[in-house]
Amino acid sequence: MKKITLCLITAFFASPLISQTVGPDTTFGINGKVISSLYGMSGNPYGIDFVGLPDGKIILGGSIDDQVGLEKYDNAGLRDTSFSKSLVESDGFEVGVSAQKDGKVLLVSENTVGFSTFAARFDTFGNLDTSFGSGGITQTHVSHFMAHNIFEQSDGRVVVFGDEYGINSSTFSAVRLLQDGTIDSSFASNGKLTIDLPNYAYEVPVAMLEQPDQN
Repeated sequence: MKKITLCLITAFFASPLISQTVGPDTTFGINGKVISSLYGMSGNPYGIDFVGLPDGKIILGGSIDDQVGLEKYDNAGLRDTSFSKSLVESDGFEVGVSAQKDGKVLLVSENTVGFSTFAARFDTFGNLDTSFGSGGITQTHVSHFMAHNIFEQSDGRVVVFGDEYGINSSTFSAVRLLQDGTIDSSFASNGKLTIDLPNYAYEVPVAMLEQPDQN
């Protein structure tokens, strides 16, 4: 009897979900879609990552030629022209974006030289935050480090994660930064965590989260 009751309840709650129509929000952009080439620049743009802000606006992180940058859109899909033209030289297609609690935006990508990764922080107006790293940019100093994303912990520290790649293999890596962008030497081994799983040639992380104990 208990099994039958459970099935009936499940069917009752599932039926409204099945009847719902899923489709683009036509109030956003043009028929639910926004097309951007990163400030109208010529080249081959890549929109890699985005984050929604508490006020409903959206930050898009993208790459074009040898630059990465951010664009800001309102909740109707119109580009916020008050947001500064945020561009940084980069040699990578991978771009990760994260919004901090104070409204500042973190971006991570690859360097133009050195096969490593950098993190940048922008203020709420789209300008590089000079209180972070050197002029708003901090280097991880990890060779062959392909970044996948970046996020802020509840205590304000920042974690950059991705994979270190070789000729026929890669390993998971994460670097933690203090609030000012300097390497947090108390994290793992001098600020860097490396995980090489046995029997796997390639370890490519796609997501990380912070546990309640901040680990």
